[in-house]
Amino acid sequence: MKKLFLITFFLNFISNSYSQTIQEELKDCTLKKYYIKDYKGSIECLDKLIKLFPFDSSAYNDRGLTKEIIHDYMGAIADFTKQIQINPKVADSYFFRAMSREKINDTIGALADYNQVIALDTSNCDAYLARSRYKRRTKKYDQALEDINKSLKIRFDNSESYGERALVKLYMKNINGALSDSNIAIQLDSSYVNNYYIQAKIKEELHDYKAAFFDYEKAIAMDENDLIECKEYSKYMMLLSEYNSDNKTITNDITLYNKARLNELFKNYSTAINFYTKAIELNPKNENALYRTALIELKLSKPKEAESDLKRVLALNSKHDKAYFQKGLLKLATKKYIEAIKDFDEAIKIDEYEPQYYLKRSQCKIVLKQTKSACEDRAIFKKLGGEFRYSLPKINCK
Repeated sequence: MKKLFLITFFLNFISNSYSQTIQEELKDCTLKKYYIKDYKGSIECLDKLIKLFPFDSSAYNDRGLTKEIIHDYMGAIADFTKQIQINPKVADSYFFRAMSREKINDTIGALADYNQVIALDTSNCDAYLARSRYKRRTKKYDQALEDINKSLKIRFDNSESYGERALVKLYMKNINGALSDSNIAIQLDSSYVNNYYIQAKIKEELHDYKAAFFDYEKAIAMDENDLIECKEYSKYMMLLSEYNSDNKTITNDITLYNKARLNELFKNYSTAINFYTKAIELNPKNENALYRTALIELKLSKPKEAESDLKRVLALNSKHDKAYFQKGLLKLATKKYIEAIKDFDEAIKIDEYEPQYYLKRSQCKIVLKQTKSACEDRAIFKKLGGEFRYSLPKINCK
């Protein structure tokens, strides 16, 4: 009997050691793929890890975070939910799920998660900050201010929190308080672009358009994301004219590109295109300048010019999914449905987690009476959380 026990113990020891080795190898595989930005490869390693060790909550966490990077927000939410089911007392799991929910505009779900984070960890300043944003967007300014003050009490040197409080105070008509907070935010972190956009809004409220103009200029030089909406653009025309006159000695395409973007922000489209064109002349490989030119041409109802520039973008970068998508939209508008589907196909090959691509492809398929395939696209659209972000036309899908 004693011999049997020893044999069983030895076999269990070998089995556990082997399992631990496999687990470590798969985690090492995950990290190696992640560090070279092979995110899908990293997820494949995590898939294997989870299949072998289905109660490893950290594996679900890592897979969720990686899925968020590639915009698979619904997949990330599912992983964080599984992690919570295994270990419901970890505040970070709810926080990460809330961030993914925000990405698909599921604000109610995100708020519930932020509430849970705070219930589990009253010292989580980021959760108070995130919850204050939700309350500010729903015009509950007093509650938003209360949350942001709690955030700053926990971490007094958080630049984002001061910027958020500045925005709340702006909507509460406490303009001087808003300006003071935005100044502190920029002093704490002069590289955080949103602080300059917030300060520009405050200075517009003070009718100090020259100072606001400088803040917009600063923000655009730092930020490659889509331009924000400026409602007071007509106030900047004289300042813009002076700004545009200083361009004769510019030999840098990035400087010209930023000048174009500032003109685009203030809806001075013809001048913006001129600057983009000069930037492209200096650097024919400036795909961003070409793409933004195409977007302006679409706004100005110049579809032929836009399509030409989108083709040039794709010649430079065949992985530009947004260019394929815009090209598809042009074909959809001119009822070239088969050609549009081909462009949407290409966009989806590059980014399979953008729900809008499936939505627009389904519209083409409906017209072509490919109802089954259109409904399959609708199902993927819903699975990716598209209903939170875009309106969905009704069709008869069983």
